[in-house]
Amino acid sequence: MASLSQIDKDRMKELLRLECNYSFDDNVMDSFLDNGSILSLQRGQTLIHAGETNHDIYFILEGITRHWYWNGDREKTAFFSQEGTMLISYHSYYFDKESFYSIEACCHTRIICIKREVFDKFVADSHDFAQWCLSMAQCQIFFFEMKNRVIAGSAKERYISFLKNRPKILNQVPLKIIATYLDVTPQYLSNLRKKNL
Repeated sequence: MASLSQIDKDRMKELLRLECNYSFDDNVMDSFLDNGSILSLQRGQTLIHAGETNHDIYFILEGITRHWYWNGDREKTAFFSQEGTMLISYHSYYFDKESFYSIEACCHTRIICIKREVFDKFVADSHDFAQWCLSMAQCQIFFFEMKNRVIAGSAKERYISFLKNRPKILNQVPLKIIATYLDVTPQYLSNLRKKNL
């Protein structure tokens, strides 16, 4: 793991400003990010494994991840995360339980890792940081709800909505993974793509 450069810190702050509505204090966020280290993941490499406990906090600096789980005997992609997103195993962080989701890189991805102890200290010591965390949590809840509104209907309607709302993912993530998100077969998804909808 490598330390963050000033360029990485500035990029992360810009992404976090775009991610939620709260305007955090630059000095507080600089101090927080000074505690981070960079992880570089290749496509298919796992950040958090289902069934393991992981208390740390992660932020996507560059790339795309997916949260997936086993649904019977097949993989189900629950959602994707892009640059600026905060990643946490909520089972591990809040209840010290094994992670339900595996979080995996869908393409070359750079992630900032912050240890839980550091994160918790900033929440306890900085009102501004705690306000920002609340705003990030509300933003994530909004996106969970939006996913259910946007990815609904028939398989074709789900694909068209995905194409309209998440084109970057469609261009960078393998079709077989997108198929597990849309609940279609890779062959069906391939046929839809050929139709140029």
